[in-house]
Amino acid sequence: MRNLYFVFSLLLGLSLGSKSAAIGTLGIVEDLLGCISSPCIPKKEFYAGGSIAVFLKVVAKVQERRITVVVSAPCYSACALFADKARPFVCIKQGASFGFHKSALWRLPKELESVAQEPMPIKESTGANAPLWFQNHGYRFNGYRDPEYSSDVKNYLDRRGGAPIEKFLMMSYKQAKKFWPVCQ
Repeated sequence: MRNLYFVFSLLLGLSLGSKSAAIGTLGIVEDLLGCISSPCIPKKEFYAGGSIAVFLKVVAKVQERRITVVVSAPCYSACALFADKARPFVCIKQGASFGFHKSALWRLPKELESVAQEPMPIKESTGANAPLWFQNHGYRFNGYRDPEYSSDVKNYLDRRGGAPIEKFLMMSYKQAKKFWPVCQ
């Protein structure tokens, strides 16, 4: 049963006691990006986004290790949040664009709160399969919100009506060059 909860925690970016050490290693960077040194050219799956919690943990590791991440394709959802949060270590190439949308908030049911071992059992999710996964694991939908983008990206989104719920607000390569440096 503990193994099931460990898998559950990895998928959500939660920690369970001593097992959380596995998340803190460079393994999470390699799993998400496909590389652990500069310049890092992410694997294709990175660009689709995923768990905000996991992407933010990778931001911290990229900053700590000073890994330059090269974005060269459309970067959606949590990928766009990653690029914003890790901006000093992200450069873009022709073909890069960014897709932004609101994240869904899911509340962990009371009976699972003690298993999660965290003070606020609400998680943000993005991605096409996230709602079904959360519903199948007992989470309850709790609304939408904008992820915490930097002020200039937030202003960019706000000037265009804000991040949508069911679609992406796209930032073209030409627009993105105002926010991220072009890779040399």
